[in-house]
Amino acid sequence: MPQSQKSETLAQKNSGLVSNLPASIHPDSQLATTSTLLESGKALFAAGKLTEAARVWQQAAVSYSEQGNSLGQARSLNYLSLAYLNLGEWEKAQRTISQSLNLLQIESLLEKETGILAEGLNIQGNIQLALGQTAIALDTWKQATSAYESVGDITGKLGSQINQARALQHLGNYRRSQKLLEQALAQLQSQTDAATKATGLRMLGVALQAVGDLAQSRELLEQSLAITQQLEGQNPIFGRDTSATLLSLGNTLAALQETKTALKRYQQAATVATNSLTRTQALLNQLNLLVKTQQWQEAQTLLPQIQSNLLSLSPSRASVYAQVNFAANLMKMEVGERKTRETRETRETRETREIFIISNSQFPIPNSQFPIPNSQFPIPNSQFSIPNSQFPIPNSQFSILNSQSIAKLLAKAVQEARTLQDPHAEAYALGQLGHLYELTTQWQEAKELTEQAIVIARKIK
Repeated sequence: MPQSQKSETLAQKNSGLVSNLPASIHPDSQLATTSTLLESGKALFAAGKLTEAARVWQQAAVSYSEQGNSLGQARSLNYLSLAYLNLGEWEKAQRTISQSLNLLQIESLLEKETGILAEGLNIQGNIQLALGQTAIALDTWKQATSAYESVGDITGKLGSQINQARALQHLGNYRRSQKLLEQALAQLQSQTDAATKATGLRMLGVALQAVGDLAQSRELLEQSLAITQQLEGQNPIFGRDTSATLLSLGNTLAALQETKTALKRYQQAATVATNSLTRTQALLNQLNLLVKTQQWQEAQTLLPQIQSNLLSLSPSRASVYAQVNFAANLMKMEVGERKTRETRETRETRETREIFIISNSQFPIPNSQFPIPNSQFPIPNSQFSIPNSQFPIPNSQFSILNSQSIAKLLAKAVQEARTLQDPHAEAYALGQLGHLYELTTQWQEAKELTEQAIVIARKIK
């Protein structure tokens, strides 16, 4: 796979890179040291440790600069700007990618240099879109597409075409967007390399899912799945692609409201997943669909497996999001099950009352000398505290154990996000923790946490 294709994969799907950093780095030369830094940054980025990845790539960029290696410096700056982009540090991202592109702005570029230029332009387009510069981003992605095409990077070209389609959608030009995706598909169908074709079909399937063309999304994802399953039979390494495709196909089927089939695909994705994160994502998507369709008993059976998988995840943005996703579903389950219970109890009470009235209407009920006791006993304050947290214990309109376990989970997610210095993840976790206190009618705590989340989110924007 060309290096530019690897970089595009990093930008598009944040997977497929080395997952474990070396315990120590003992290179034989300065060049080897810098190259190892670059790869270590990729591993950190793939693990969701964005701040650490940025630090390592900054070191790599400085080292390449000291060596006079402008090509290596430009690639390091590309990756560094991608980390800043994901951290929401738009100005740093823009400044860094401009520095990279300036290093490559010469009249005649070699193939390797053009590949780095293509990935830089692709990242710059994402930054411009994030800044609301949609028309400029569209032009940038057109340049990226041409650069990828000139070096024969099919996957990179497809990714930049999909990005162009995104920009056109933002600009309200849905017809042009659809036409561009159709052209990309036509080019892809003639692709002879099975792995490239499978990846491209999945990328297009996900893109079509996003624009609401669910029928074609399903068709392309099923084509991709058939190819990856064949490849997996020849080489187990393709199991990663199989699980990713099953997960995307499950999402499309869920959007089509084909619940039973979607659940089956999620189950398959969890079974064949080659890492804990993908397995956890598949289980969480399954749980989310079960909760959405109010299949409470089936949802309950998944909880121990999800909890076990969450414990196996190392701290990262993805693990924080997984914990918050799980907590959100637990809250929905608690509320949904309570409503179902109350509805059933109300119906049963009404039916019992009607039977009682019919059966005993000839017998008057004597006035009671004894008042009816108040059955709404207050729940005593719990002696259990949330470890390592400044957050108060929620009141329980939920069961007391559920509210505390959800609060502990979210408090842990907030702490992990802060340790990772990831404001996106921190705002997300704080917002859900505020929602928990809202559900337990602790208005002041809910207000304070929600305001904290909003302040962080505004700083990112």
